[in-house]
Amino acid sequence: MKKFFLSLIFWLLSVVIFWSYAFPASFLKIVGKPNVSDLFGYSSITNDNNILLCRGLFPYCLKLNRNGDILWKKEITGLTLATGSIGQLKNNFFVVEGQAFALGGQHLLSILDDTTLTSKWINIFPELTSDKEGVDIIDVINDNYLLMITKKRKNTEDTFDILISEISSTGNLIWVKKILMPDDFYPFGSVQKTSDGNYIISGGLNYSSFFSLIKINKNGDILFSKKYTGDGTIIVDWANGLTALADGSYILVGTASLPSGKDGILLLKVDPNGNLIKAKLLLHSDYLDSYKVSSDSTGFIVACSVDINDNSYPCLIKMTNNLDLQWSKNYSNLPGEFNTVDYIPNEGYVAAGNVVVYGNIPKMKLLLAKTDLNGSIDNCSSISDINLQVMDVTSNIKTEKMNLSAINSSLQVKRYSGTISLSKDVDLDTTDVCYANSPTPPTHSSPFTDIPSDFWAINEITWAKNRGITKGYPDGTYRPYEPVKRDAMAAFIVRALFSDNPTCQGGVPCESTQPYFKDVDQSQPFFRHIQKLYEAGITKGYPDGTYRPYENIRRDAMAAFLIRALGYGDNPICSGGVPCGNTPPYFMDVAPTHPFYKHIQKFKELGITGGCRQDPPMYCPDSYVTRDAMAVFLYRAFSNK
Repeated sequence: MKKFFLSLIFWLLSVVIFWSYAFPASFLKIVGKPNVSDLFGYSSITNDNNILLCRGLFPYCLKLNRNGDILWKKEITGLTLATGSIGQLKNNFFVVEGQAFALGGQHLLSILDDTTLTSKWINIFPELTSDKEGVDIIDVINDNYLLMITKKRKNTEDTFDILISEISSTGNLIWVKKILMPDDFYPFGSVQKTSDGNYIISGGLNYSSFFSLIKINKNGDILFSKKYTGDGTIIVDWANGLTALADGSYILVGTASLPSGKDGILLLKVDPNGNLIKAKLLLHSDYLDSYKVSSDSTGFIVACSVDINDNSYPCLIKMTNNLDLQWSKNYSNLPGEFNTVDYIPNEGYVAAGNVVVYGNIPKMKLLLAKTDLNGSIDNCSSISDINLQVMDVTSNIKTEKMNLSAINSSLQVKRYSGTISLSKDVDLDTTDVCYANSPTPPTHSSPFTDIPSDFWAINEITWAKNRGITKGYPDGTYRPYEPVKRDAMAAFIVRALFSDNPTCQGGVPCESTQPYFKDVDQSQPFFRHIQKLYEAGITKGYPDGTYRPYENIRRDAMAAFLIRALGYGDNPICSGGVPCGNTPPYFMDVAPTHPFYKHIQKFKELGITGGCRQDPPMYCPDSYVTRDAMAVFLYRAFSNK
């Protein structure tokens, strides 16, 4: 009998162990460095079917098993910004790319040994020094690494060409091709290797005009190039997601809108030659946005964010190969988004992004989720379905040839003698969390319904409201985490300097003057403020005569606006009577060649900014200004005026 019970116990333990191995747990994790914010995260699946989670700015990575246990957590030393990804190649080496500000922001490409996690070789691309330029590893060909390189044209800021190069396993260039692109073209949102061994590239026009799809062979020659436009009923933006299906067709995922301004996710299915098969538009009662996409055995899944009651939350949307909706899930009671998603065969999905964690000071942290095949997570009953409207818009999408060609080109490459590695351990807070039990923002009454009494910028937001600089939204909210658009920036500054109803030259109300910008007329709600901003010499607009009122304002341009508004002009003088353009940099990520360098230098000297990070000092010039930070900047600039 004793032997029987021992055998039974052994059998039960074996079943438990087998069950836990065969069916790894689903989970939600919040990951981040203690007491700092962690900007944008992405994940990938390693060759041994484990999970890699990485942060982009001052990057670090974690390798986790499929139960969520951390195998290692390492900083990427020698790299300041991982602008594309870290991933594992077929030979198990890790590939890392990004910018090193210590080298003037030049792009690096490093291959790491899969056992020591240190660099085997590192290439520098001196020509690639901007956030508008990047490198994307797409796959391996006979132990060679094929790179997609986007390079900004010299003549206009938002116009790109594509450079494609093949690099040998020792880091040497084999060939380089250039594809000349139309004006305002954003070269790609994603790249995939196709079932026939070629490559497919998605992208679009920078200002809401079309999706694009370009197929190239292993030598960089174009096999076809197509664009997909709306008929006016559907306004197409650009594709930031792409996946190849088993039948040789492709799925493009991006944003589109209706003429009413309603934004949603546009899904296109095209055949192996790029011809449109079907198009669907997904809409929600609020805003819906998509990021990366991944295919699986029954269809594909989209990483996304969904607005509910004016807050954005991470979500996943599962579609069939025929573009029918299978399920859609919202994963948080806290603001955030999923940026990447991957499929683990017969097991589930791994998604990564960001979430705002509340406390005395809200902080952005990395978010990692592993779900089952139905999008569910163990013990998280608060995960909710999203009520989506699915519209068949196939007849509203037109397909056209782009008539592009690839030409032989060159690319300057240097070998770097420094080290890139994942060998340095990093201190991280890692929390297993189900959002049913996670903290939510406290209730409050003033100054706006979504600003708690202990909100980090409550004094500055209250000041801005009392001064009439901000009015908030009609529903009584301030929406502190929304990016500030250029039209609202004009209103903020003009109210702080003048009034909500300023007069222009000759004492004429600004709202009755002739428009200074061709994309801002009297029907625009902030027309008078933009007119006054121009007259006061605070804005010049763009070289094409536009103001682009609905663009999000970046931190570099915001510094220029406020320095001009304070009367220092475009050539401010810093301490000691030295032109600010000639002073040593205060921030590692703002070089003297930056177009707003002198404004940012003066901004720091006046004490209006301390930067986005202190160790090492960073300004994050390309990040968007959120409404909470805007109130703080305005207070520091104008509270004594």
